[in-house]
Amino acid sequence: MKKDYCVFDAQEGDQIIVELKYLGIPTLPIASFVCRGENDTFSVGPTAMCKRWEMANLRIFPWFCTLFLLLKILVRSDTHEWLFAGMLAFTILSLVCFQVCMSIPFMLKRLFSGGFTA
Repeated sequence: MKKDYCVFDAQEGDQIIVELKYLGIPTLPIASFVCRGENDTFSVGPTAMCKRWEMANLRIFPWFCTLFLLLKILVRSDTHEWLFAGMLAFTILSLVCFQVCMSIPFMLKRLFSGGFTA
């Protein structure tokens, strides 16, 4: 858990499948490749879309919710109540969609990418 990589011994021609185990869902394949040599390095990581979506869900949307909550408390306006409720609903919907996308195989290919590095 403290490393962000895995080193193992593979022979040329071995098929390697990288799978993601997520919240008790059966493992989902992210990448599959054939080992080309002894010193191959294959990297798997989140795509730019995944990073942006995660940043929005965990950093940007909660700040807007907090801001609209404070405005709702301080100003006491129906508009600010609707803004807060809408932003909260949008944040929750985005989080749920992100979690659902992690369990759909074809979406995993858009959220994570992999490739050989020199």
